[in-house]
Amino acid sequence: MRKKKKSQYQHTQKRGRQRYGVTIGPKGYDDRCNRIQNQGKDCVFLERQSNRVSMFAVKYEGEWVPVIYDKIRHSIATFLPQAALEPYKDKLNGRA
Repeated sequence: MRKKKKSQYQHTQKRGRQRYGVTIGPKGYDDRCNRIQNQGKDCVFLERQSNRVSMFAVKYEGEWVPVIYDKIRHSIATFLPQAALEPYKDKLNGRA
């Protein structure tokens, strides 16, 4: 894992524990990254924030969790607070 990607992984781990009380191991992390890359089940695109990063909602243990995904490094950069999903409630309710 390259330095920036590793830093993003560590940051994601820290924010996952801090904001949701969860620890995602490497396998779970890779699974969620693959879901985003393939626009798989339990993954919803929310908005593009720049040419490099986009916001997605990923289902984790039955709950939608907002994440920032880095398309250059193919990695989740961070978990966002639950409040970040407020503007997208309608979009997510259709995918429940």
